[in-house]
Amino acid sequence: MLASQVQAGVLPPLDERLPDNPLVVQPVERIGDYGGTWRSALLGGKDDPWIRRTLAYENLMRWTPDWSGVIPNIAESVEVNDDATQFTFRLRKGMKWSDGAPFTANDIRFWYEDLLLNPEFTPTPAEPFINAD
Repeated sequence: MLASQVQAGVLPPLDERLPDNPLVVQPVERIGDYGGTWRSALLGGKDDPWIRRTLAYENLMRWTPDWSGVIPNIAESVEVNDDATQFTFRLRKGMKWSDGAPFTANDIRFWYEDLLLNPEFTPTPAEPFINAD
């Protein structure tokens, strides 16, 4: 399907769509089978973690496959100072949005300053993002 879109000029070739150092996820046991039916339900507003873990899961860092820690995802690497008060994330060079526009630190800054901290857009921001206690 994608090859025909590349041939038609609708989609750029794969090497133009990938970052310089793409994340390659190693399957825990094997590559899964495509297709099937996914049945799930949301019970209410406190289901945010479920959505973040399953549907909206392209964060700077991600969980390890066994959920025991975090590792880089969109970030290529992270450095933490000795007292864990400063984190320096390095983004994967060449990351792009689905429309092909570059993904940069300014996108993260926009999300934080203009969306998360804007009470008209986010009246009650998620606690982990606003309180480091």
